Amino acid sequence: MQNESNMKPKASVIIATYNRKELLRYCLERLLNQTTPDYEIIVVDDGSTDNTSELNEIKRVRYFRNANQMGQPFSRNKGIREANGEIIIFVDSDVMVGRKFIEDHISLHKIGERLIVQGLVRHIKHPKDAGAFSLRIDGFSRVGLVTQNVSIEKTMERFKTSFQKKYQWSKNIVYLGNKYNKRFIPSKRVLTISRFLQLSRWAEKDRAVKFLVSNMDFPIFFITPMLKEIMKYHYRAKGMLEAIELLNEKSKT
Repeated sequence: MQNESNMKPKASVIIATYNRKELLRYCLERLLNQTTPDYEIIVVDDGSTDNTSELNEIKRVRYFRNANQMGQPFSRNKGIREANGEIIIFVDSDVMVGRKFIEDHISLHKIGERLIVQGLVRHIKHPKDAGAFSLRIDGFSRVGLVTQNVSIEKTMERFKTSFQKKYQWSKNIVYLGNKYNKRFIPSKRVLTISRFLQLSRWAEKDRAVKFLVSNMDFPIFFITPMLKEIMKYHYRAKGMLEAIELLNEKSKT
């Protein structure tokens, strides 16, 4: 949903869903009834088979569909690429929010730059049990995000997406090398650097990404690109190791 001035929305609410048509209706009903107009709603349908596509007719909802089921991370990244908002809010398709949900997320991001905001989630058995309950934001989180109710600046998500691309690229290149009996990347160097710097222990932590983003304007200009390249080594190593492990398992069968 975009405001009347056609300016970019402050927030983009992203919902990745699969075969939850009826629950998604409740979710969208609450999201369309917010106290602020400064947001848009993006639904990424991960190849549902329950006619979720019918919800494409709901006005003020931007709907995208994967031809095949690709998984939640892929669907969320697709939503991020399509998002226009400065803030990305993730909500699961079985979550019902309060009227100030989006307003609260936006307000907390005004407190400081490059924050990760995490809110509470109350589990209920039936939509009618929600009553007048308001899902309030409870604070900030550095690690262990509850992705049913979390927001982050789009800048931070762009870093995460670039890392995931490097991870997937490394997996694919190993598969190609195996198929054509070629060696496309210096795997020994990548794995050695990853192990030496113990990247698996910290490179995937949200606080590492937050530190990376917070130093974008650091006076010593090489800090951010250097750290970014170091972290990429982890995702390259992770992709290669997972692909090699899968190929080994297949060769045994």
